[in-house]
Amino acid sequence: MEHNDCLVAVYMLAYNHEKYIRKAIESVLMQKTSFKFKLIIHDDASNDNTQMIIEEYAKKNPDIIIPILQKENKQSKGISVFHEFILPYIKTPYIASCEGDDYWIDEYKLQKQIDFLERHSDFVAVGHNVKFVDDDGCDYLDVVPKEWTKMPDYEYTIRHANKHYVFAQTASRVYRNFWLNNYDYLVNLYLKATHVHGDMKISILCVCLGRVWVMKEVMSCYRKSLSNNSYSASSKGQNQCKRKVLSLQEKKNIGKSLGVIFSFKKEYKKNLFNSFCYAKKRKNKEDIDIYKFVLKEYPYHFPKLTIAFYVLKYSFSRIWNRIVLKSKKQVSQK
Repeated sequence: MEHNDCLVAVYMLAYNHEKYIRKAIESVLMQKTSFKFKLIIHDDASNDNTQMIIEEYAKKNPDIIIPILQKENKQSKGISVFHEFILPYIKTPYIASCEGDDYWIDEYKLQKQIDFLERHSDFVAVGHNVKFVDDDGCDYLDVVPKEWTKMPDYEYTIRHANKHYVFAQTASRVYRNFWLNNYDYLVNLYLKATHVHGDMKISILCVCLGRVWVMKEVMSCYRKSLSNNSYSASSKGQNQCKRKVLSLQEKKNIGKSLGVIFSFKKEYKKNLFNSFCYAKKRKNKEDIDIYKFVLKEYPYHFPKLTIAFYVLKYSFSRIWNRIVLKSKKQVSQK
């Protein structure tokens, strides 16, 4: 199906991604499609050569790349980059995303996903499986989530969202531009959820606004790194239980506003258990206060039984993960 106008806007968020940004940009530019697309790259005042590389590609591809280069970091000031700087440029029927340290590996990725959405008008979004890689692009050998890497073709539903599953990893998603129809209302919901990560907000909005499909094909790579500036790297070892409970409450509010009821029972239980572990292990006032907060906000009965159950469950899970990891390393060494 031929399209004369730009059909898809791909947005890419970058910050100190000098080592990775070329691969990310080139993976988008390599896409073979029957329609036009554009790439919006936002750099949040990197202090390495990321902006210089973006400008280099923008000059070579002025019809495709729109660079947005900040002189001062916006995220650190609490500004919603996606809302303030990305959405105003997006008037296309479809939106795709790829972080500056991730990359696509299938040159027909966009075509396949757009073809699906064009054929299925009742679906609002489509994702796919991804491959986990490390800083150097080699296979990531630690445990990875099955729901991002090894799922069959399936429909992502409220049931999956209630388990706190994000529908596929950020770089795998394409969704209809639902912002065009109800911009002010949806942006207001987005901005109110201050404790929810942006990729989770998009996931919740999509499943509340329509049907979501996930393809079994592996068409992009997610870079799992603890040496870059990712959120997972900067927050490693921190007690996030209070923020996560506030996040659950905000996601429930988004769902309620759009006529969907979420329980997030599993996540409430995990946060109760984790906050208990932090308080017991560290025994400092901050962790004890967080545990008291999580316990107070816990919406279900029998919290002590929940903690006891998760002690057993996670003890077994850690043992099993060690066995799997050891097996993977042995295979990789052969």
